Amino acid sequence: MSKLAKLSAGLLLIASSSAFAAADGFYIGGQLGADNASYRTGQFPYMTSSQIATSGLAGGAFFGYQFSPMLAAQVGYVRGNRVSVKNISLATPNPTNQTALANGAVALNIWDAALKVMLPLKYGVGLSGKVGAAYINANTSGGINNHALGGIYVDNSKWTPEAGVGASYDFNQNVTTGLEYTHTFKTGPIPHIDMLLANLAYHFG
Repeated sequence: MSKLAKLSAGLLLIASSSAFAAADGFYIGGQLGADNASYRTGQFPYMTSSQIATSGLAGGAFFGYQFSPMLAAQVGYVRGNRVSVKNISLATPNPTNQTALANGAVALNIWDAALKVMLPLKYGVGLSGKVGAAYINANTSGGINNHALGGIYVDNSKWTPEAGVGASYDFNQNVTTGLEYTHTFKTGPIPHIDMLLANLAYHFG
């Protein structure tokens, strides 16, 4: 038997040993946790100092289709944390000739589509990895919603690659839970974002 055939047989044996494999077909779920959007003072043109709170509560929902115990496609939405930017000082000269800005914030909306590869283990436990793309909308408000100072000071929407890993537990064929880490990559004025979200899903089977 070839090495590839042996590997395939081994993976199938592991998958078949799962006590509570989630049912193939459509599923829907919710997720809640925390994220960190790596905004830094130096990313904003003319900004010399500020206090930026990059981490906070994040949550959303997802919908997918499981083709087999090892493969699924999924789309989702996460409302990221509201990144606050305070005590802003600006270098002069600048387009507005201001030395400071009022406090501002960036609200993050993240839509994504990904392909998930799953490895069911024993007793309902499983591991997963995913790759895909995320569409990130960064809504600015307050002092940093200022078109004259540059592109990062205004609302931005960008597509960016994403990747993630996770672990799951199947209560039965219909109800599963898990913990997933996702990383979206820096694209233009939008920094990379790290998310750690717990989820609960229902598989229609």
